[in-house]
Amino acid sequence: MLIYDNKSRVAVKGNACEEVQKNVRLTLTRFQEGYGKRDLDALDEFVEELFVNDADSLIVGTADSEWCNGKDEIKNLIGSDWKYWANVVLDIDGATVSSLGDVAWVTTEGFLHSALKEARAYEKCLDKIKQSIDSDIKSKDKVLDTLRNISMSLFDLNLGEEVIRPFRFTAVLLRCNNCWKFHSIHFSHPTNLPADVRIVGDMRIS
Repeated sequence: MLIYDNKSRVAVKGNACEEVQKNVRLTLTRFQEGYGKRDLDALDEFVEELFVNDADSLIVGTADSEWCNGKDEIKNLIGSDWKYWANVVLDIDGATVSSLGDVAWVTTEGFLHSALKEARAYEKCLDKIKQSIDSDIKSKDKVLDTLRNISMSLFDLNLGEEVIRPFRFTAVLLRCNNCWKFHSIHFSHPTNLPADVRIVGDMRIS
């Protein structure tokens, strides 16, 4: 089932056999359950169970700086997600699962669900403005950054307190002792121009 009405996406089952389909979706379900429970005491066990222990295992998050290699960095990112991120819902039934030998790859979408409280939204906006004003950027850039933060906050609040943000989810899994574990995961938000991050000269601006 598609999570929201995305006309451009057609859910395709993928070429994996029924057994691989079932077991890969089981791993996706365990991933979903972990993000639902947010039990930091179970974080080590969660990463050990669901991720291969390779130095080049990887999660690419939605933030520009979130390129996390290896078990420790992956664990830190997931721990941060469980503390601070919105509720994650994956479209497991609609996932495309394909495989070749002991490698499988998955594409699906999902959404982040949270509540936007007006008072808290204004506090966060003011915090960002203060960070900008206290930074070393040019005065003109401080003004522009302030205007952007204000306009984005007002735009979000105008849409209501319930916030649902779609994301894309792709992953590569390896079969290890008859269990499918993540080797790499990539989260991304669909976006329209202008993108959130832009390179100007030798600067990366977000």
